[in-house]
Amino acid sequence: MFVQACCESGMRIGQALGLRHADIRSFDKEIEIVPHSNLNGARTKSRSAYVVHVSKEAMALYADYLVHEYREAAHDYVFVSWWGGRIGAPMSYATVIDLFRSLGTRTGLKVTPHMLRHTHATELLRSGWDAAYVQKRLGHAHIQTTTSIYAHLSGEDMGEAYARYLRERAR
Repeated sequence: MFVQACCESGMRIGQALGLRHADIRSFDKEIEIVPHSNLNGARTKSRSAYVVHVSKEAMALYADYLVHEYREAAHDYVFVSWWGGRIGAPMSYATVIDLFRSLGTRTGLKVTPHMLRHTHATELLRSGWDAAYVQKRLGHAHIQTTTSIYAHLSGEDMGEAYARYLRERAR
């Protein structure tokens, strides 16, 4: 669930770790990124709240997580440690790093949570999203951050974008 949430929403690790159940509006397919004071030390980096829309499949996964994996906790954090560390406590940065290390060992791929954020931004830009929308979705203060650091576009991407431009111009 943690990987899916970050991959589809572009959330920072600190935003995901600070996520509360009240921040998720399943029916509207919205996750509100809220700067909370967090028991686990997680930081959102953003100073004001904003909303990220996600798919109904992501919300179904959240519902499945609540039914089959989430247990009773003394707080309202979405991501809680049930297999290591302090059981029932909000998941920590260290727990997530251990999870990704374990996934890397099993798959042979070195992946970090932040890579999911970069991948999300690149996929949105490749699909034709305007950089200003991607900036807003990721909560970047400056569009230059989105375009110069998060846009991992290849020469092939540029060729496809130009071909799209030519098709649109010909209409």
